[in-house]
Formats: sequence, C-alpha cells, structure tokens
Amino acid sequence: MKTAITLSIIAVLVFACHRKTVASSDSIIISNKNNTETKAPTSSPELTSAGQSIYTNRCGRCHGLKKTENYTSQQWDNILTTMIPKARLNEEEAKKVTAYVMEHSKK
Repeated sequence: MKTAITLSIIAVLVFACHRKTVASSDSIIISNKNNTETKAPTSSPELTSAGQSIYTNRCGRCHGLKKTENYTSQQWDNILTTMIPKARLNEEEAKKVTAYVMEHSKK
C-alpha cells in the first residue's frame, strides 16, 4: 500500500512539473524531454485551419469561446500558457491552436 501511494505521488509530481508548451507571438517554442527548445512558424493555412477546429471543439467544450480578434498576441500568450495544459492539448494541437489565435488576434 505504501508503495502504491509513493508511486502515485511521484507520478503526480512528474506530470505537474512537465513543461508542455509556451506560446510566443512570433513563434511557438516547444520544450521536449531533453529541455531543448525548437521554434515553429505560427502561420500557415494548414496550421490555422486545423487550429480553428481544435479551438472550437476542445476550448469550447468547457466554456464560451473568446473572440480571437478581441485580444492581442501578447494577451493570447498569457491565455494559452494557462489554458493549453488545462485543455490537455498535445504539442501538435497546441501549435495549431496557437497559430490560429495569433493569426486572428487584434493587431
């Protein structure tokens, strides 16, 4: 029983401390298991189209959707930093949603 509790605590700590994605208005920085970062372009038609679908289906599932044009890219950075882990988006989904909201953010 002690072993199961200890393993559960370790699993929670590992999951809670794992950095998934940090969005930037110029690029998406994805941290991998080796703590190296790679940059990906934020705007391409494929990314933004897929991002809109994910944004509508995953983000709209828990709350009303924010109008992307009501927020600046810097405001979206803060929103996405909080919401991507809560929505449990994987790296690819995070990249697509970030591309979509940044493309349509307030200029």
